[in-house]
Amino acid sequence: MPKVSIIVPVYNAADTLLTCVGSLIHQTLQDIEIILVNDASTDNSWVIMQLLEERFPDKLIIIDSPTNGGAGGARNLGLSYASGDYFGFVDADDYVDSTMYEKLYNEAIRTGYDIIDCGFHFEQKELSIIYTSDELSGELTPHKRNELIASGGYIVTKLFKREYFLSHDFTFRHNVILEDSEIIAYAIATAKNIGNVKEVLYIYKDSDHSSSKVIHPIKYFHSCFDAMNAIFDKLHVLPNYHSIKESIEYEILQMYSYSIICLLKNKQNFPREEILSCLLSLKEFRVSKISKGYHNKYVQEKIPKEEIEIMKLNDDSPHKLYEATA
Repeated sequence: MPKVSIIVPVYNAADTLLTCVGSLIHQTLQDIEIILVNDASTDNSWVIMQLLEERFPDKLIIIDSPTNGGAGGARNLGLSYASGDYFGFVDADDYVDSTMYEKLYNEAIRTGYDIIDCGFHFEQKELSIIYTSDELSGELTPHKRNELIASGGYIVTKLFKREYFLSHDFTFRHNVILEDSEIIAYAIATAKNIGNVKEVLYIYKDSDHSSSKVIHPIKYFHSCFDAMNAIFDKLHVLPNYHSIKESIEYEILQMYSYSIICLLKNKQNFPREEILSCLLSLKEFRVSKISKGYHNKYVQEKIPKEEIEIMKLNDDSPHKLYEATA
């Protein structure tokens, strides 16, 4: 059994796949398996994957999916093959530091924690972030859970203990962007503890062709709306939901704000009734699911006042909001 299984969804990643896989092949932690899932690519990604497997048969498992399931579907498929003591995830257009998994694994073994996190670097923005600070690591209390959920973070910077991961519902949604929105919050809500390696080890390439950037405004609305529903559905049934409700509702309201602003910015390009229907769906969700509303410390601290006012206007009347904006 390998120490770490790393799952990599691959969709039309021919230009970046060698860099990504190269950074995994040359990890200082040698006892790993790298699971590449071809998500019905239309370029020569599968050919590259086959050549890589021939070159590194002891490290690589390649899977050819005949249907496109998005990053979420590919991750689910990859997980069904994973045999490691710990699970990690990497996107095919990114790469990692050669020491990443040795450092995460060593910290996981030292602490016995369910999750170990590290820093994240936005290459094009020259910006680095470490979401899990020392103050928020260790045994998770309601305060720590709320702070971590509200701060966000990424599944790709984390290492998950196998027993913890498989004993909870970490099924990713298929064929969507924002497929891990509820997964990250769910992980923080259900893990007993979380540790950190205070180094930037994951490098995000920010490709212009990534699925999260190339998207139709109405499709973006539907992605946000589905993510809002997924977060609520997955989290509100947990026994500790009440203690983390503030951060969960903040996360949902953040998407509520993004969706409204995206729709209003693009309203000249779509029929009036289509935009109004989307705004009304958002209002109905907000009114029925979000109880604390804007009297929420994370909303007050993190969402600009002008955006809060726009959300309030939509709560009152999507028609009036539509007519009031240029």
